[in-house]
This record gives sequence, structure tokens and C-alpha cells, in this order.
Amino acid sequence: MAAPASPPLIGIFNARGDVGHGGVPALGRDGVASGRAIVDGALFAGRHSAEGLPVSRAGPVWCLLEGTVYNIAELADDLGLATNAEPGAVIAHAYRRRGAAMLDDLRGAFALVAWNGDEQAGIVAVDQLGVRSLHFVDTGRTLSFSTEIHTLLQLLPRRPAPAHIAVIHTLSGSPLPGDMTLFEGVRRL
Repeated sequence: MAAPASPPLIGIFNARGDVGHGGVPALGRDGVASGRAIVDGALFAGRHSAEGLPVSRAGPVWCLLEGTVYNIAELADDLGLATNAEPGAVIAHAYRRRGAAMLDDLRGAFALVAWNGDEQAGIVAVDQLGVRSLHFVDTGRTLSFSTEIHTLLQLLPRRPAPAHIAVIHTLSGSPLPGDMTLFEGVRRL
């Protein structure tokens, strides 16, 4: 029997700190570097779940995790937590202590969002091999994202036009280059 599918990790981050669609997290954006979107300078406003995903907390740090971190017990032990601690809480503690550097220690297939309210900084990240995808649209003022592209498209005020270069690659059977998707302005982390 196949494992039940995880609900998509979704959110809208914006510079005003408004809560996005459906009460999902909202924060400011700073850009994309090394396969990670690093978010700075705005308020994280979350609820206790985003489409079924629990929001974990360690003091001022919030974390949403979709997927599996294989070495979570080892990481928990390194942090002085119980080895059976909830994975999102372990990641929240790791982010609180080490910031984005904690991503170097995670092994698995995951997408996550972490936000430190005291520092007004956060991250959106996927695993190193990109097993989990995260699609996003960055308008300069707002970063909208989801692990499912169809869910992201529902968050946007209008459906993006097809990305002509991506369509050509797809029709020719070649992989899409870099972070390109079939939709103009929608990128893949």
C-alpha cells in the first residue's frame, strides 16, 4: 500500500507582513541563492497548519516541513533534544541556533519554510538533490510558493502565460534548463 501523499506546502510572503491566501504564512523576500530562497525583513504570520501541515515552533522560530528528513534523530541528539522529537520542531530548533547553515546538516526529501521572529529572517528550502520541488513566483514585493505547481497557480491573481522556451524544450524532449517551468515567471527551486 502506498504512503498517503503529503499536502502541498503553500504560502505567500510579502513585504507588508500580511497573511496570504487562506491564512498561510506571509513574509518579505530577499532573493534566491544556492538553490534556496532566503527571506528577510518582514513579519511571519502563521497559523497552526497550512493545508494539513503542522507548524512547529521553537521559541520565536516557526517551521513548516513537507517530506522526510532521514537524519532527524541524529540532528535532535546533536541539539540536546529527544531523538523522537517531532521533525519540524527539531528543524525549528536547528534554525534558531544555526540559521540557514543548518540546511547543510539535513538529509532527506523535503521542502521547508522556517522563520525567526526575533531576527525577522527566514528561509524557504528544498533538499540538496531536489527530490522535493518548490515552485515560486517573485514579483519583487511578493514571493508566492508551493510544492505543487497547480496549487501555486491558484494562489496567483491570474494564470501566467506559457514560457515559450520551456514549451520548445518540452516538445523537443529535452529537459528544462535551470529553474525554468512551463509558465512565464514561475520558477522551480
